Amino acid sequence: MSLEILIDTVKNETEESEEKIQSSILNLIEKFGTNHFNDDDIQVNVSNLEILLCEKLHEAGLLNIVFQYHCHENAGDEETKNLSDKCSYCMKILHDGARDHEINRVYNFSRGHYDKIVSYISMKDEQKYFMPELQRNFENLKKDIDTIIPFLGAGVSIPLGLPNWENLLKNFYEYFPKEHLKEVYRDFIDEGDFFGALDYLMDKSQYISNEDQLKEEIIRIMATANYNLEDEKHNFFDFVELKSDYYITTNYDLAMERYLTLAGDYNSPICMDEIGSLRNMSTTGNSIIHLHGHINRKSAMIVTNRDYNKLYTKKGTMMQLSAILGTRPLLFLGFSFKDKFFVKMYEKLISILKTDHYIVLFNPELSEIKELNMKNVKVIGLNVTDGNHAKAIKTLINFLNQNN
Repeated sequence: MSLEILIDTVKNETEESEEKIQSSILNLIEKFGTNHFNDDDIQVNVSNLEILLCEKLHEAGLLNIVFQYHCHENAGDEETKNLSDKCSYCMKILHDGARDHEINRVYNFSRGHYDKIVSYISMKDEQKYFMPELQRNFENLKKDIDTIIPFLGAGVSIPLGLPNWENLLKNFYEYFPKEHLKEVYRDFIDEGDFFGALDYLMDKSQYISNEDQLKEEIIRIMATANYNLEDEKHNFFDFVELKSDYYITTNYDLAMERYLTLAGDYNSPICMDEIGSLRNMSTTGNSIIHLHGHINRKSAMIVTNRDYNKLYTKKGTMMQLSAILGTRPLLFLGFSFKDKFFVKMYEKLISILKTDHYIVLFNPELSEIKELNMKNVKVIGLNVTDGNHAKAIKTLINFLNQNN
């Protein structure tokens, strides 16, 4: 029985969705891998659907089952594949002599069956999420994976409860004393001039009047991140699996550092004023460059137009960043070219980015894909109709790491 037929059979018997059944199969192999597990493990760790799947997987020849038994008469231990066999010690038929034996059913996935199941589910997920008309971009990204530098935007931290740039600024509406001031502030945001909006905030607000006060407000918001989120609801461990020697981010939060630490790969975050010498950069990899600073170095946080323009026009800084990046492609995650702020930043960076780059976008339109291709940015388009953006990115990163 093929996996496809097995899933259809279980779907008809249980009325569960194909996605739920695939998820349950994946759950089983993630829980147990190729390790042995028994009925006690199943009772504690496995749902009713997964119990049924164990039965069906065994019938399909994809899950091995043996019976380990202890003979009370002769105090011997042995195993068999069939309870119709005789005990090797007392010679009684095992299913007839249950009182004379302690019998335990033991399961395991062979490495070949494990790989077959993972490969099948990966293929189904890729069919679901990958835009087939962009398959060439997916394949080229996979070829480039060893040289890719992930570039993380605010979107990757949204699952942690943190706002993107637009929503971060909207937090400060209440700090304006007059409605007409809010309207001007809103216009800055709509134009993607986020640092212009922050300058205006400090000029007109009766609560935030200088950079230090603004940075404290941003730090307070970043401190609300929910790091107790289940792994399947965010992608930071997936980014760790990219195993890049550098990560770049415009985010103030330290989420990537946190998850690298949990994975045992932590290195200190680096601000732009700290890359003056490549000796400051880690030789062991996993360095995270915060272009706009981070919450643990308030003095390095860029929150004004003046500092923003200074950063991207300072020749020495750009040359240093160019020396790090070389001709390596970037993989933009958590950004959108519909975001005017990001477009402006990319245009400032393009002078040192001398190769093609990639951006992950959800449900991109053809016109957007063509426009980005003109800018030497190849779109990795993910079709997401179920709202599960995290799973779509997991599917992508699993694809990139296959045979790598």
